[in-house]
Amino acid sequence: GLPVTAVRSEIFNRDEDKAIIEFRSPLSFVEEYLKPHLNSINSVLTESPIRVDSIAEFKSCKLPSTLGNGVPTSAANSLRELHQAQRGLPTYEQYLSLGKKTVSLDELRHFISYPSNSDEVAEEQEGRIADRAYLAVKRAEIYCKFPGLGEAKVGLVDLPGLGEIGK
Repeated sequence: GLPVTAVRSEIFNRDEDKAIIEFRSPLSFVEEYLKPHLNSINSVLTESPIRVDSIAEFKSCKLPSTLGNGVPTSAANSLRELHQAQRGLPTYEQYLSLGKKTVSLDELRHFISYPSNSDEVAEEQEGRIADRAYLAVKRAEIYCKFPGLGEAKVGLVDLPGLGEIGK
């Protein structure tokens, strides 16, 4: 039930404690996040395909509530992801186009983690929008001291969970 990493994160052994967040632009959000999901959905639609070329179009886009029976799980998951992204737009839209931002490690979870299970349940049952700031993030560089490694130049790459679409 704990949030897991939703964003490509590179973690480096350094004396400093900080993270540099690289945000997507509105165009890269459309191209790298929305369009792969839309392609998955459009592959099973029997009517005209859904087309979105901007954040404004995404805001006003009428997504189907369901794709019907017998559709591939990937298409159904893409529809669910797009519904969540559309609902959560107020929690991340302001970060698109910021370029890069340095944050403390205390602020990091907000930008790189999926919502917790309790946040998801509250969204579904109470209508409270779950924080999806991670959708605006392209990648994160995290700098912190690795215990017991001294000055060793070590880095790790933490990739998003299974089921993520795109590169």
